[in-house]
This record gives sequence, C-alpha cells and structure tokens, in this order.
Amino acid sequence: MGADHPGFRYSDEETKSKLIAKLFVPIKKHGIASLRTDDIARYLDLSKATLYKYFESKDDIITSFVDLFISLFDMSSVLDETSGSYQERYQVVIRKMLVSANYGSDIFLRDLRALYPDLMERLHVAWLRRTEILREFYERGMDAGIFVRSNVELLIMQDELTLAKLSDPAALAARNLACRQALTDYYRMRVHQIFVPGEMPNLEDEGTMGTLDMLAQKITNSMM
Repeated sequence: MGADHPGFRYSDEETKSKLIAKLFVPIKKHGIASLRTDDIARYLDLSKATLYKYFESKDDIITSFVDLFISLFDMSSVLDETSGSYQERYQVVIRKMLVSANYGSDIFLRDLRALYPDLMERLHVAWLRRTEILREFYERGMDAGIFVRSNVELLIMQDELTLAKLSDPAALAARNLACRQALTDYYRMRVHQIFVPGEMPNLEDEGTMGTLDMLAQKITNSMM
C-alpha cells in the first residue's frame, strides 16, 4: 500500500515518539479536553492529512502520549545492579522523577481522569509499579549501608510533592525562587539527606546537571 493511499499509515515508532513528545508542553499547559486535531497537527508541524498517516485518531494520539509519559518514569533499571552503582542509579531516579513531575500537570491528569478513565487507570498502575520499585531500591540501599536508614514512603512522597512544586512556575514565582538554582539546591540537599557520609555521588554529574538545565529552561519558558 503506497503512502498516498487513504488507509496507509507510517509505522516508524521512533518517529512517532518524537512527534508525540512535541505535545508535552502544550498538554502540560492546556490539558487535553480542549485539544483538537487541528491543534495537534499545528503542534507537530504536520498537515492533518499527514497526521492521519501516523495516527488513526485523537484517541490514538492520546494513548500514544500516555504510553510515552509512562515510559519517562519507568524505574525498572534501578533494580538491576549491573546497570551501575547505587550512586549512579540514584541519579537515574532523580532525573526521571524530575521529568515526570514537570510534565504531569494537574490539568492533564484531571482531563485524563474525566475523558479517558481507562488510560488514567493504566497510568495509576504504572505509578504504583514505580513506587514499588523505588521502595525496593531504597530498602536495598539501606541494607547495603549506602542510604541512611529512614522512612521510605516519606522519601518517595517528599520527592513527588516537592518536585511537583519546583516544576510549577506559579509556585516558584510566589516564593521568589529561581528555577535552575532551586532544582540544583534540592538535588544537593537530597543527596546529603539520603546518602551515608562517604557514599555520596558526584554532585556535578553531567547527566543530572544536564537534565536540570533542560527542565529549568522548559519551566522558565512556560512562565513567559
């Protein structure tokens, strides 16, 4: 079937994921209730005809968006001890927590719950799985003498709540906080709280600092 056939669709998943990623900022700001296919095509820099070569419908697009969002906070690798030290794996944890906190806005989640309850349930199951993985990761690290012994549920909750606030332009402005500095300070504070003295990771890790820079820029841009 040729690309000009009405029923033809592109199947390159990498390209589709890159296209869907362009929706993160507008959906964070505006949610999905008012999102039309005309808007989606504009955000993706595609004609509507080309948009339908990649996706069957708006529902298909929202499903792909939720799947990509879930993949952003998948923590499976942090339980794999061959993927790095506890210090390296913690840096993966904080980067993924930052990214998911930045994009998981209240308006998006509210719209998803109201319009796509099945997708909201899928997201909730993925969140429960992430929490289970984080719980096991921290408990293993405490048993290994890498992390300070503390209440794991509160560790996870503190990150979720605080990072959500640090990703909210209004919350930052209300407290006169500069986004980049606030994110950096929180990361350094958490390292000192969580790790046993002598076991702390490199606070200038390029991967984590790069993620902080990228998110700070996106959050700052959303203030404009």
